[in-house]
Amino acid sequence: MSNSKFQQLVEMRKLDYQETYTYVDTIFAIITEFNRRFGDYLNCPSGAIDIVEFHSDTGEVQKEGYWRDRIKIDDDCFFRFRLMISLHEVNEQFAGFNTNNSGKHFFEIGLAPPSGMIFGLGIKLKDEQECTIKILNPPKNSPEKVFTINLQQENLFHEVFEFLYQEMRKSMEHGLQGRIDRLTNQGSEAENQFGFAMPVD
Repeated sequence: MSNSKFQQLVEMRKLDYQETYTYVDTIFAIITEFNRRFGDYLNCPSGAIDIVEFHSDTGEVQKEGYWRDRIKIDDDCFFRFRLMISLHEVNEQFAGFNTNNSGKHFFEIGLAPPSGMIFGLGIKLKDEQECTIKILNPPKNSPEKVFTINLQQENLFHEVFEFLYQEMRKSMEHGLQGRIDRLTNQGSEAENQFGFAMPVD
C-alpha cells in the first residue's frame, strides 16, 4: 500500500532536514578546519585565534555564547564571520596596551599599537569539492579578494593564509608613525584596516 499524501510530505520534510543539516555541518566543519590550519600556519598559541563579534564603532570585541551564533549569513548565502588573531605569546596573560603610560585619549584616538588583527571572512560551499572564501574588508581602494578552494587539495587554504599574513604585516609595519599619519590623513599607505587595540583593565 502506498504512503498517504501526508506521509509523503513528512518524508520530504525529513529528507530536507537531513540535507540541510549536512550542508550547515559541512560549512561549520570547513570554518573549524580553516581556523585550526591557520593556527598551524602561524604557529600561534592555542586560543590565539577565535571567532568574535566586533563592533567597529565602539571597538568592543565579544566572544560570549556559542561560536556558531556569531556567524551571519548574507544575501548571497556566504557564512560571514570575524576572525580575531590575538598577538600575544604563551607566557603573556594579556597583551593589551597600558593606558597608564599614555593616557586614555592616546588609546581612544587610535594611536595605541594593535593587540591583534580582526578579519572579516565569508565562506560559501559550491559543491562537495569546492568552496569560495571572500575577504570582507579588503585594503582600501583594492578590489574584493575572492579565493576558490579545492577541498581535496593537500595545502588547504594556503593561498588565503599567505594573503592574510601579508596584510597583517603591511598593516603593522608603519608602527606609531603610520598611526599618526592615518590620524592626520597624511598617508593612505599607512592606513591600518585590520588591527584592533585593547587596553589593560
